[in-house]
Amino acid sequence: MKTFMGELILTSRVIIRAGITAIIIVMVCLLIYAIFFKTREPNYFGELLEKRQSEKVERYEKALRLLKEKNYSEAEKTAILDLPFQSSGGIRTETDTKEKDVFYFANFMVTENDNPIDKYSSLMLVEPIEGVVTQIELDKLKAEWKQKSDEANRYVEKQVNEALQGLTEDEKSFVRQYMFESINGKTPDPGVVASHSTRNLTATEATEKARAWMEDPRIIEAMEKYKNVSYKYDAESNK
Repeated sequence: MKTFMGELILTSRVIIRAGITAIIIVMVCLLIYAIFFKTREPNYFGELLEKRQSEKVERYEKALRLLKEKNYSEAEKTAILDLPFQSSGGIRTETDTKEKDVFYFANFMVTENDNPIDKYSSLMLVEPIEGVVTQIELDKLKAEWKQKSDEANRYVEKQVNEALQGLTEDEKSFVRQYMFESINGKTPDPGVVASHSTRNLTATEATEKARAWMEDPRIIEAMEKYKNVSYKYDAESNK
């Protein structure tokens, strides 16, 4: 009996010591976490954000310098690295705004003159840039390229109407929507396109309608013509 009690007491002491050791280890780990992570983690992310902001400022200054030197292509390539020109959390700083202006003005300058729609779209996003373009100069440019863009849009619409000639309104709407969703080489679902482009059709009806349209020679021909619509426009050559 004495031997048994002795072993029991010894075992209990071992368990207690092991428990105390485990508690100490846990407390040490928590202390280490508190010291190295709780105190250093915010600093780490703060330093990272500060570094990124500093790099962004450097890119903006470089892009602005290139723009002033009329090196529009390199200015665009430099600034595009910060697209869409906003900091973490979707907040746009003053530097972001200025860099946005630099990028879109550079983009306007490198876009070919026979693409007035894109040129005007870029120009509309630009505010005056000190040492590059004033408000008065911008207003004149915007007025000039708005007129050219409007002319180009009418030219494009004329080509589209010719491509869709002979189709019903629902068929025209379907082709327009299908070609729009085919941008960048995508292959849209005809049934989904039909449901988006036509009214008062159930999902089943839209799918059936789309299947018939995609086999219709008139629709296929219209789509081919639509693909060849040119967005290039020169006022002199289209008089």
